[in-house]
Amino acid sequence: VDGWDTAIVGGAGYYRAVYPSAAEAVTRLLRSGVVGALAERGWIPSVAQAPFGVTGYALVLSAETPPFRVDPWDWPLSLLRDAALVYCDLNLELLRHGLGLCDGHLGNFSQDRHARPVWVDLGSIVPMPPHDLRGLQEFRDSLLHPLLLMARGGSGRLVRGLIRGGGVDEADTRALGISVPPVHGARDAVLRNFRDLAAGLAIANPETLWGKYDDTGVFAARLEPAALERLPTASGQNRPATIHHLLRTHRPLRVVDVGANAGFFSVLAHHAGASVLALDTDDMAIEKLYHFLRTGPARGGIQVAVRSVFSKENRPRGDAAIAL
Repeated sequence: VDGWDTAIVGGAGYYRAVYPSAAEAVTRLLRSGVVGALAERGWIPSVAQAPFGVTGYALVLSAETPPFRVDPWDWPLSLLRDAALVYCDLNLELLRHGLGLCDGHLGNFSQDRHARPVWVDLGSIVPMPPHDLRGLQEFRDSLLHPLLLMARGGSGRLVRGLIRGGGVDEADTRALGISVPPVHGARDAVLRNFRDLAAGLAIANPETLWGKYDDTGVFAARLEPAALERLPTASGQNRPATIHHLLRTHRPLRVVDVGANAGFFSVLAHHAGASVLALDTDDMAIEKLYHFLRTGPARGGIQVAVRSVFSKENRPRGDAAIAL
């Protein structure tokens, strides 16, 4: 239950059922155009009224659902930093409309089909006075503090472990010798300070076992759409051509690329029409893929995770798997 008194409803997708007491406020919010504008920026999922109802609720909202669920504690560090920026930007934009997020926990983020951080807890959008600081301390402790620890030399594995455990509170942050960002005063000032801190974080890319497996320049050139089209279509000539042929022949809709490294075969699968989850335990490799997805020709259609496929929690399921 959140500020708009909404509840998550299980099913084939992601839904929020709205209590009668909140129906008028939610309807007004949807009609204001604010939600649609935020969705266009990619900060929240696209939302529409579902074509069904649930007993005891006034209406049901359906939200766009990504092909794979990827928990934030499996995200590369650059994606976590981008989530911090989205949280601040989303709140600053909402504040222009007298609104804000009353929640700040990282678990309210989802990774969308384009590997972007998206705030899915629409029920946490509430009227917010200028000096109301709800959600900000929780955001600071659950995400910003672990990222500040990263800037002091913390590894990706350490940062994700802290995030998985709920973050780092103020006392522990001070004990580690890290300056704690204040949470007092005007809401917009606190958010702008948080945003400046997040934007200034440099993502360290220490040398790893597989992080230099692909040369970036050659890798990018091989993934240009024109280069992919030139791959031989007959199987058996080389490994990329064989995989490309199999993908084009069988047309799987969901592909899990295990040990994806920088994602060459993930992009091949996406080029063949599949939604893809790229998995690797190597931070630098997934960072390289994430950077490519943000800046290269194959933007979108691939989700990323720094994790092992052997993890028993939230095992990904697809129509096909690539393990090369």
